[in-house]
Amino acid sequence: MLNNFLWNELWTFRDSRGHIEKHTGVMRRLVLFYAICGIGIGLAVLFLNLFYGWLDFNLYVANFLAIVLVTVWNFWMNAIFNWRVRTEATQTKLDSLSEAAINSAPPVTPRNEEILKA
Repeated sequence: MLNNFLWNELWTFRDSRGHIEKHTGVMRRLVLFYAICGIGIGLAVLFLNLFYGWLDFNLYVANFLAIVLVTVWNFWMNAIFNWRVRTEATQTKLDSLSEAAINSAPPVTPRNEEILKA
């Protein structure tokens, strides 16, 4: 997995790296990469069991489908959460959700400050 991370860092997402280094370090991306890929391994086992064990697909077809689905999972989850690659529409939605959350927060009053300090 380290080899995969390094190629993603140096080649696949090299254009995104300059933007995100301000926000996160290489070690944080590495740990998150391992977490996402670890979930992907679990999904691969789940999909293989589903396709081969429950749906009676051919073993090679089931394995192929599991590999394809987990490859898509790993790529998109890492692109979105690790290297912060987002389309303009996705970024607009995230910005509006953040703004809505900030605007819906209750105003800070002396009583709220006491609660926040506790």
